[in-house]
This record gives sequence, C-alpha cells and structure tokens, in this order.
Amino acid sequence: MRRIGMLLADLFDEDDLVNAGGLYQEAGVVVDGHLVTAQGPKDLPAFMAAFLRLL
Repeated sequence: MRRIGMLLADLFDEDDLVNAGGLYQEAGVVVDGHLVTAQGPKDLPAFMAAFLRLL
C-alpha cells in the first residue's frame, strides 16, 4: 500500500484512493520509497526538492 498526497477534486476523492490501495495523506508533498506526490502546483518547490533528494 502506497502513501499518496494529491489535490482532491470532483474527479477523485479520498475513497477512490483508498479503494485503489492508497493511503491518502493530507500533506503538501508525500514521499513513499521512490514515489513523490504533491497536492497541486503550489507545492512544486517542495515537490522538486523531495524529487531531487531521491536522485
């Protein structure tokens, strides 16, 4: 099961993520192993910093 952070919208909600096997976390950026997710464009600087740390 992966931890996921994303911007919830009409298209997806927390139940969809949980039903797909994800663990939704309300955080700007979530790092789980080699997977980096973010909630939206406002989190791009933190997303890129987390991504670059994995390289």
